[in-house]
Amino acid sequence: MSFAPPSASAWGGPAGRTRRARIIAVPPLFASLTLALLTLGTPDLSAQSTDSPWSWSWLGAYSLTGTDPVLATPYSVQPHPDPAVPLLYAALSGAVAPFGEDPALHSGSTVLEIDRETGAVVRSFPVGYFPTELTVAPDGTELFVTTSTESTLFRIDLGTGAVTPIPLSDSLGGPIGYLSGIALDATGTRVIVTSNGGSFDGSSENVVVVDRASGAITARWTVAGAMNRLAVRGDGRVVLPVGFPGDDFTAAPVVQIIDMVNDQPVLAATLPLAVDTADFPQPSDVVLSPDGTRAYVTVFGGSADVFVIDVDAASLLPPLSLGGPEFAQSAVVASPDGAALAVADFFAGRLRVIARLSGAPVAEVPGLDLPNHVAVSSGRLVVSEQGQERISLVALTGSFLRADANGDTQVNLADGVAILNYLFAGGSLPCLAPADVDDDGVLDLADAISVFSYLFQGGTPPAAPFPYAGADPTAPVALDCP
Repeated sequence: MSFAPPSASAWGGPAGRTRRARIIAVPPLFASLTLALLTLGTPDLSAQSTDSPWSWSWLGAYSLTGTDPVLATPYSVQPHPDPAVPLLYAALSGAVAPFGEDPALHSGSTVLEIDRETGAVVRSFPVGYFPTELTVAPDGTELFVTTSTESTLFRIDLGTGAVTPIPLSDSLGGPIGYLSGIALDATGTRVIVTSNGGSFDGSSENVVVVDRASGAITARWTVAGAMNRLAVRGDGRVVLPVGFPGDDFTAAPVVQIIDMVNDQPVLAATLPLAVDTADFPQPSDVVLSPDGTRAYVTVFGGSADVFVIDVDAASLLPPLSLGGPEFAQSAVVASPDGAALAVADFFAGRLRVIARLSGAPVAEVPGLDLPNHVAVSSGRLVVSEQGQERISLVALTGSFLRADANGDTQVNLADGVAILNYLFAGGSLPCLAPADVDDDGVLDLADAISVFSYLFQGGTPPAAPFPYAGADPTAPVALDCP
């Protein structure tokens, strides 16, 4: 019997625990199963393998079909900033309305709050048409959303669920259209919003800084060109990729390095990116290295390279090649340990994983449908797919499936038997963490009983990560399955 989605999940437990074996009394229901395996002996924890079958593997998907009254097409996804809080947020953009038609008939207008483990929708928030990018405040109290077909930033109070629209205008009072990129500043008190419309929406400025507390615009400035995502370093330095610089559709993209001084931009450098301009390429994403010294920029069309920037020196470094023909790069994300980059190929429907420092190929994950955004959450990549009403999950190295004690990527009777064999008959397990089914920090008979109870009596499901592989939410620093 393979696992089925659970009706509940358990999240608690102390971090950084030492797992140990413990023997408890056997309930009569399972006596016949356990007596055949009861053999005295002390389990050898040091002899266990740390191999994991989940390295960069497609796991499955959260289906969003029927979630939104228009279209549930997810544009971007963001995890809650606290790893212990099992929530994701997805912007449902829908489709671009044909010229002259009512956007309400085509565009999505919803942000979903999703249970990270089960994919269940916890709450939904109504926002403007065609929501695109999201950012969650570091304290997890607020979520901010840009909408492409409205000149409005939406603030969502994650405590009360209240949604507040914040109109964005230039210094002359005109609306700023085609909102796209969004990021919090280094202090976490202000939101930086960019426009993908360049100067073609008629606005005088196309970047605004919004105070989180009041919603007031504290600064505006103009960048000639179109902007999508941006990155902000801890010291306030901003990495801002710009497409069609100078509002010139024939020009190659550039990256601006900006220092924020009293909310005002001080341009440190403008770095041109060497790409083929025949297909009107535009920067699609940017991610910082864990230490913030490097930025990695992807371009949609015109290049099969990931561009590397020395953020301190504000200079270009040699790019990392993705190999093969031109690559429609739509998103990039760094693995939690910073060793690898996963780059989404929009039209080919795949992720290509490369070593962050050398560019050497690490893995490839196919089977996606127009992947548009990638984020990391609890040992998984979560991928929004514009071609499907779903969010796909990819397990990272070190992930495991709770209760998959024998490591065959399923949860069934054999797993309970494997735990009993390990405890009492000198058997081995490929990894200890999955066998701690109830996540209480000890490996004992109760874990085998939990498997049997879940499978055959409708008992409590295994603790997270389940029913999808992922990281241990109660021991995020040192997994038992690296």
